[in-house]
Amino acid sequence: MSAEAYITRRVIERAGPRHTGFPAGPRIEEPQARTYEALFGLIDPPRDCSVHDTSWVGPAAALL
Repeated sequence: MSAEAYITRRVIERAGPRHTGFPAGPRIEEPQARTYEALFGLIDPPRDCSVHDTSWVGPAAALL
């Protein structure tokens, strides 16, 4: 069983949130919180990185 399936079955479904899960790709459905990157002030203005697929680092980064 994948980590995503295990977390979904054992944690998310039991806790009951309706809009929590693992997206299938870098785009996620609205409404969503936006994510901005400023790199400690080196990127000005901060860039919107809300569509980046962070699942490459594992399930913790992919959970929304």
